[in-house]
Amino acid sequence: NQTMSSTWICNFCTNINNNKANEKTCATCTLPRVARKKATKIVKKPAITIVIDDDEWVCLACTFRNNSCSELCEVCLTPKETKRKKTSHESKRGELFLNYECYLCETLLPTCKLLKEHLELHKEQESVYVDITSKSRDPNNKVNVRSKSKFGDYYAQYETVLGQQYEQGFISFQILEQTMIQLKNSHNKEDEDTRKTGILPLLRKFDHASRGVQEYFLSGDVDHYQTSIGDDGWGCGYRNIQMLSSYLLKFSHLKRLLFGGCGFIPTVPKLQEWLEHAWKAGFDPQGHLELGNLVSSRKWIGTTECAALLRYFGLCAKIVDFVSSPDPSRRRYFPNKSLVNWLWSYFQKQTRKNSGSFVAPVYLQHQGHSRTVVGMEKRRNEINVILFDPSADGNYLYEEAKKGHIICFRKDLSHFREPKYQVVYIEDCNPIPSDKIDQWKKIESVVLRD
Repeated sequence: NQTMSSTWICNFCTNINNNKANEKTCATCTLPRVARKKATKIVKKPAITIVIDDDEWVCLACTFRNNSCSELCEVCLTPKETKRKKTSHESKRGELFLNYECYLCETLLPTCKLLKEHLELHKEQESVYVDITSKSRDPNNKVNVRSKSKFGDYYAQYETVLGQQYEQGFISFQILEQTMIQLKNSHNKEDEDTRKTGILPLLRKFDHASRGVQEYFLSGDVDHYQTSIGDDGWGCGYRNIQMLSSYLLKFSHLKRLLFGGCGFIPTVPKLQEWLEHAWKAGFDPQGHLELGNLVSSRKWIGTTECAALLRYFGLCAKIVDFVSSPDPSRRRYFPNKSLVNWLWSYFQKQTRKNSGSFVAPVYLQHQGHSRTVVGMEKRRNEINVILFDPSADGNYLYEEAKKGHIICFRKDLSHFREPKYQVVYIEDCNPIPSDKIDQWKKIESVVLRD
């Protein structure tokens, strides 16, 4: 007769646990008990190498490659570790060797400790919602904190971060209360706090010839919009829509079409409402089916949502997909030349067409992030892309542009190594004819392979 073993071995840290205690988690690493297969043989998997570029950093919790401007991971919101010492799992060249696999999503991580932290992300986490009821930091009269899901909407995230800043002493109660009042009254008003104007005119005045630039093209004047604490980690798509709209609103006939003719750029929560209006009108039904409700959520949006919204307003927004070629020798992708050449051709054509009277910026999307292309340049026979990044601080970009430092806007061909890119562009400021509007409701794209 078989008898139940008095111990069981943890699959992750190999600790021997007492079976008689009926414990469902390991006493050492606290990870859940997983039934071991018979004759299990522990085999160390070959390491996977991720090469980190100078303009990227790898999140140690989920291994997502983030833009260098982002202070939080765009996937799991883990803070960037800028002064981390290299471990035995990291080589001198800055490469991470990943050997521990998550049994839920098969993500590979460099240490068992990080695997534990990663698995915690799979669990439903609780955050805080701040209710302004206090007058001071007195222990008997302090901020009332109520439990609310971490994945709340824009306002919940904004209130959570403000509450944390107040509790840690970074801001006073007066600033907290004033900011909360402004936040609650901002829903139907212009989004001014995240906007920075005047950057592109400074780039236009830049002495390009003295810096080796042979030829350059810039879009019309575009305002920079940056993500706030309310949409940090998920709001880049909305911010790029705001950037595109800031240019389109300069045309009187388009101003009457955009956002119900209000004449200004709405906030992120209001943009979510406008997108749902577009869906209800029949634009991008597939996207609506996939995303569901946007209002009061932190769901990412991309090129199809941007195109659907602009088409709902009557603009001829089009999408192009660019598929990169894999580079097996480095376990990554070759730089996407088709994308860069297409962007160069677009800005060149639009600038020379009608004396450059309509040169709209381009919405550029890849996995995990999106930016706005505001121009192109040819420097030392190499083509560079000029970008506005919503994760970058607008005041910093303005000061850099003022000093003539264009490097924080410029990206060369080697930067574009993602598996796939998508762009949304508008090459004509004429509205869609009313008798053809139904033909534009289904979102389709042209695919170009590198």
